[in-house]
Amino acid sequence: MLEVEVIHPSANESHLVGLRSAADILGIDIRIKNIGRVRPAFPVQRAPVRVLCFGPWDYRFPLFVGRTKRSILYTSWPVWDSNYTPRLPEAKLRMVREKWRQAIESETVIVAGTGENVTNGVRSAYELRQEPVAVGHTIDLRFHNIHQGSYSTSPTLGFVSRSGTQKGLNRAIEVLNRSCASSLIVAGETSHNHKSFSPEIDLRGRLSSEQMVQFVNDIDVLLLPSSRTTRWEELFGMAAAEAMAAGRPVIATAHEGPLTLLRGELRRYAVAESSFAIDGAKIIDELANDAELHESVADLAKSIASNFLPSTVATRWVNVLCRAIKEAGVIL
Repeated sequence: MLEVEVIHPSANESHLVGLRSAADILGIDIRIKNIGRVRPAFPVQRAPVRVLCFGPWDYRFPLFVGRTKRSILYTSWPVWDSNYTPRLPEAKLRMVREKWRQAIESETVIVAGTGENVTNGVRSAYELRQEPVAVGHTIDLRFHNIHQGSYSTSPTLGFVSRSGTQKGLNRAIEVLNRSCASSLIVAGETSHNHKSFSPEIDLRGRLSSEQMVQFVNDIDVLLLPSSRTTRWEELFGMAAAEAMAAGRPVIATAHEGPLTLLRGELRRYAVAESSFAIDGAKIIDELANDAELHESVADLAKSIASNFLPSTVATRWVNVLCRAIKEAGVIL
């Protein structure tokens, strides 16, 4: 049986559900190798097909490409021609980026992006020999199966936090204070002083996957007021996609990721950082005062999130894997 090695620098494998399902469909083995930040032991063994989950500009990516007949770069990075610079000396950064360019433009590499913004970005930045494919993220089916409606005249807001200020908790609290919302549930870590929060704010801490489903079930609207820095912006927004799968309206800052989710009539819910509190509060009040509008937004959100159903993403992965396996000269 063919074994496809997945080289992964992180222990978080939740977004690989679609890839695993595709492997089951094709009857091949997937072996996930979490390598963290360490240098791989060399020599790296040759392999017919590998899935490489590296972000820019990880120096290990070209090394694995050189020892693999067909490499699939699975990435969520959309702005390849940006001025984003990791903490590397300028001379080393130039060298690493040039090696990335040579690897990505090789005929042995297929780019599998998490969305069309990723494939468009890499296509515009490089002279690709292989056409990139948007396979998407996979959202846990339990979010799609939440059927309880979320309309309320005094809605409960949701916010997913992590240590640091770039997720914008202060903006979320300001939306709560300016709008008709009754409460704010905060999931995840926060560096704020818990004693400073009002009773309307429910701090739930870090949540398991089961608890995250319950969190989405408990809220009416999700806020994603992230702050852009010179080194980071919201590139996808998994919490937003999960909430949309459950029919929850999402209000987010207009970063690269949310803009790919909040399409069409939902684009007005991607707002500027500078006016997030004011615009977000207005949107909350509009949704609370118009049940028909809320239902329409919920239906649109579900429709967009259907692109991230495990079965849908698995089908795309099947096509990518079959293409790589065939080009590697392997017979299933």
